[in-house]
Amino acid sequence: MKRILTSLILASLLISTLPLNVSADETEDIPTNAAATGVHDSLIAALTQANLVATLQGDGPFTVFAPTDQAFIDAGIDLSTFDTDAENATLVDILTYHVVSGKVMSTDLSDSTAADALNGDKLSFTVSTSEVKVNGAVVTGADVETSNGVIHVIDKVLMPPVDIFVSDGSMTSPFYQFYTDSAGTNAMTEVDITKNYKFQRLNNPSTHPFYISDSGYENNSSAELFIVGDGTSTTGISNDENFTVFFKDGFTVEDTLSYFCTVHSAMVADFTLTAPIVLEDIPTVATRTGIHTSLIAALAQANLVASLQGDGPFT
Repeated sequence: MKRILTSLILASLLISTLPLNVSADETEDIPTNAAATGVHDSLIAALTQANLVATLQGDGPFTVFAPTDQAFIDAGIDLSTFDTDAENATLVDILTYHVVSGKVMSTDLSDSTAADALNGDKLSFTVSTSEVKVNGAVVTGADVETSNGVIHVIDKVLMPPVDIFVSDGSMTSPFYQFYTDSAGTNAMTEVDITKNYKFQRLNNPSTHPFYISDSGYENNSSAELFIVGDGTSTTGISNDENFTVFFKDGFTVEDTLSYFCTVHSAMVADFTLTAPIVLEDIPTVATRTGIHTSLIAALAQANLVASLQGDGPFT
């Protein structure tokens, strides 16, 4: 009964946030409905450039997590820059990361669960009584039903997990080496906690099983870290196994993320954690201080908020 009640609350909250200009016709396919919303022009343009419109007009059913035009702007995606075969392959990878086979309604989702996207990577879901998140994107409009599936509107473009290839391992510090390519040439030295990572073994070694945790050697991770895929904190991954890690709200660069071999307790070390510094405009920062309420009210009345949100710089 508690799960049913939570699902009903979530459904009502999500439907209430559906953009007013979303127009759904259950007799039309996903691209047709997305084009009719008025807030998915960038998505349709990207699908067209990637030759994916016909795919999403197929029988399906499909579940599409559809970023808005503003989400594409925020992500800095300029379709004109995808002008080579390799770059268009990257675009296809990004777009198919927003699609799940089957019809998944908002009430089918539960907290700390995962789904396989069309590109083969994992998506994670965070569900509370106030919102649903796909990876770090908030579902702002749910359950837009179409003839071949369902659309959920989201406020960010989802980026596929970063591939990390883990070396065979050795008993000497730093114990493992990490690379962003399967050839083992591009070393990775820091983990950006604003991204998701898919850990897999380089050259499929059967020795030195590998795993990670934010709770210490061979301990299960906290609720702020979601790991899905092969292996556990006591078995690790070897050969062609892999797992994907998602950093949830509350995990910070002040936390500790350890990597280790599950058969040699001496083989344990910590990642260097980073996160990009996001600079916000002056009115936004002033609003968050808690002591500039009157200033913000005065700026609003004087119609100066937009001015101080401009490029500046201002002092």
